Amino acid sequence: MYKPTNLNEFLRLIDDAVFEMEELIYCAEEEFDHDMDGMTESFQAILAELKKFLSAVKAGDIVPGEFKGEGFLPLVGKMRSGRLPIQHLLKELDRIARQGLDED
Repeated sequence: MYKPTNLNEFLRLIDDAVFEMEELIYCAEEEFDHDMDGMTESFQAILAELKKFLSAVKAGDIVPGEFKGEGFLPLVGKMRSGRLPIQHLLKELDRIARQGLDED
């Protein structure tokens, strides 16, 4: 997985996650994927929290390595394994927010 080394790269990764969640919601709604049946509300809740997270990082309210809040991770944790294709990406965003960027 791509590891951001600065704030701009971290913001791009969050943007990517927002895009992926929007695509997932679109597929669940428009293509009526039976595997995603009933998941739209959960996906929308995660997307809403992810957008709040993005805004907070942009505003400087969340600094990588200093985040102590719950964020979107509790919602991700409620998902059954395999139901959220970008679960690993979301967990990585949370890790970076809590532990900081991998500055090499």
